[in-house]
Amino acid sequence: MNARLGTGLLALVALAGCNGMGGSSSGSASTAMLSSSTPSSTTQGTPSAPSGSTTPGSTVAPFGPLPTTGTTTPPRGTTTTTTPSRPATPPSTTTTPPPSTTTTTPSIPPTTTGGPPSVSSGAKAKGIDVSYYQGTIDWAQVAGAGINFAIARVSDGSFLDPQFPANWAGMKANGIVRGAYHFFRASEDGVQQATHFCAQFTLEPGDLPPVADVETLDGQSASTLQTQLVAFLNEVQAKTGVTPMIYTSKGIWNPWGLPAFNNYPLWVANWQVSSPSLPNGWSDWTIWQTTDSYSVPGMSSNPDGDEFNGTLADLQSYVHAAPGSTPPPSTTTTTPPTTTTSGVPTAAQVNALPTLQQGSSGQNVVTLQQALNYLGAGLTADGSFGPLTKQAVINFQAANGLTQDGIVGPMTRAALAAQMP
Repeated sequence: MNARLGTGLLALVALAGCNGMGGSSSGSASTAMLSSSTPSSTTQGTPSAPSGSTTPGSTVAPFGPLPTTGTTTPPRGTTTTTTPSRPATPPSTTTTPPPSTTTTTPSIPPTTTGGPPSVSSGAKAKGIDVSYYQGTIDWAQVAGAGINFAIARVSDGSFLDPQFPANWAGMKANGIVRGAYHFFRASEDGVQQATHFCAQFTLEPGDLPPVADVETLDGQSASTLQTQLVAFLNEVQAKTGVTPMIYTSKGIWNPWGLPAFNNYPLWVANWQVSSPSLPNGWSDWTIWQTTDSYSVPGMSSNPDGDEFNGTLADLQSYVHAAPGSTPPPSTTTTTPPTTTTSGVPTAAQVNALPTLQQGSSGQNVVTLQQALNYLGAGLTADGSFGPLTKQAVINFQAANGLTQDGIVGPMTRAALAAQMP
């Protein structure tokens, strides 16, 4: 992802086909670090950026160019966040239905994998992320250079990366742990983006979770991004049975003031530092994008360089626990209570809740869990206020400057209601 970073943040969600193991992943995530220590710009030999764009901190957009306005790709909105510019993307040869006009956001399925991996002492597993900017890649040379994993871009909004099919097959054929990412567009329907993304690959045991690359508001409000991102993550998880990963950086994510999404594994971008700074809501990272220019044989331009938070053995354990051989909770036939008409309570419904705490149960707890899910908690709305629900409440309280006691009293209830649609 040398020429990338559309306009904001990248969330890691790589998946494909959304078949087998319930998962698919795609896309090569480039990275926009934009934290306190932002790397200097590097020239990747990509086309010039669109006029009017600005480059914060002299960074180079890590994920590749944005599609340009034309007959085959929808126009992009002007973002409200300053991010590295991206050169134009060739038009896609595929067509997709227009964005949905619905405004309801599906609730997030239960987390099946998440959080940082179990880490052993030893050398970190080395990886890269790629897109068509790296041209036709000789994956045998890449594997011979000691690269343990790679994440390829599948899509950017409705645009499909033309190199993804070859990259997806080449990584597997050469024993490289593979992943797929989608450059998320807040201006496009989240469910349709997830459906388009997942249709491009089949997630298999040994593959990384699909990634949502979240780098830009795409001309939308933070509230709209949150709604569409929750819809995207929910749909990806429903189709694959795997909790997606989010790719972003502190400098991109924090100004948006989003609630904690820490139930999703983090792929953090922070170049040329000894330790990454984390976005609000996360206490650890799973993958760290360390540079936007990593010298690797077998490709025409340098990709981004990455590290897994553990050894190669840790990585292999992590990916086999993701899709896995055991069906994840989201593939069961029992429909959880979250699948109501909208799955999101109103502010009035939240304000009407009594004081709730661990041990409470019933419909009021379902309403609470649905409200927390709207903010990215990823709970099963089963009406039982257990340890996971308490931790989600504590996370919400911490993110909103409230007393972190895990009890939904008047102050917590009011703050939660204020964030409902």
